[in-house]
Amino acid sequence: MRAIALVTDGATEFSWVGTVGITVFYVVVLLPGAIALAYEPGRLASVLFAAGVAFLAFEVLAIGISDVAAHAEGLTPWRWAGVAALAVAMIAVYAAHVTLVHRGALRANHPVRT
Repeated sequence: MRAIALVTDGATEFSWVGTVGITVFYVVVLLPGAIALAYEPGRLASVLFAAGVAFLAFEVLAIGISDVAAHAEGLTPWRWAGVAALAVAMIAVYAAHVTLVHRGALRANHPVRT
């Protein structure tokens, strides 16, 4: 988000409280589905995990759109290209995050045999 603020000439602020809050939010949203997948993978667990992912995606889009819209007036085409490139990079990071949680949850269901 700092990169978006820099590209759009927005205010660049950092707070540990905000960072911890975002981290806790991500964990709380994905945890029920991850636990369900780890306990017993199936359709219900997949739906619960997908619901968490969809909710997280909605929130990310809503926050991103509102942040960019607040500073969109007067952006040059180069700055819009920068916003688009950052959006693609952020989507890739979110996709990797969700994929890692999903794989980790499924792997937890298969105990190691000795």
